[in-house]
Amino acid sequence: MTEDVPTEPEDARDDGREALLKEVTVPAPKKKRRWILRVAIALPVLLALFVFLLPTILSMGWVTRKIEAAAGEKLARRVTIGSHSVGWWAPVACENLVVYEKDWTTPFLKVDKVVAKLPLKPLLDRNVDLESLEITGVEARIVRRRDGSLSTDDLGEPPAPPPSAAPAPAPAPQPAAAAPEGGKFRMGKVAVRNVRVSFVDETTGRTVTATDLSLDAKPGATPDEVVAELESKLDVSGATTGTVEAQA
Repeated sequence: MTEDVPTEPEDARDDGREALLKEVTVPAPKKKRRWILRVAIALPVLLALFVFLLPTILSMGWVTRKIEAAAGEKLARRVTIGSHSVGWWAPVACENLVVYEKDWTTPFLKVDKVVAKLPLKPLLDRNVDLESLEITGVEARIVRRRDGSLSTDDLGEPPAPPPSAAPAPAPAPQPAAAAPEGGKFRMGKVAVRNVRVSFVDETTGRTVTATDLSLDAKPGATPDEVVAELESKLDVSGATTGTVEAQA
């Protein structure tokens, strides 16, 4: 004689499975707290790492191209920069800076190296604290054309529109913007070495060249005073070479 074994109802078994699935899928509160704690620790670490690597990021090639484009737009000339570097504790440096004539091929100004001791922290408050500036290896060529104009007259001027272009409408007047706070500038020592400047006069056919030019400048006794010393050799075509020294 067999006994009937009581069986669990089908609905009860389904309810038990659903409860078991909920227990498995729903994370425990402790795991949630651990995840929040990890995020709270990781964010400051990532932020500190970004700040530490910021000078390296600002020294990359794509930043150099941005600087070239901004300088070229400001000067209305083609500008190229070989390399530049920025550091929290190292000076700001720029090498092989070239500004071209309007033809985009003839160099107008070449600078081998510019080194500026410029703390980055004051820049965050829009203040410039220039501890020292050293410029070496400068070569410039200025031409007086036959019509009396200089090759530097159009420096910074935007290119003229073509004759067929319609004149641009006058911009609407804008309200004056409030002057930003900060903007203080403090100058330290400035040294310019190994400078060669040529002045070509096409009206007379003469060329005046200043070589071995050096300039030293530093702040004076008052904030508006600058003490400077200049020394250079002059070579005039058809004349003897002389030396020029000046102090101010």
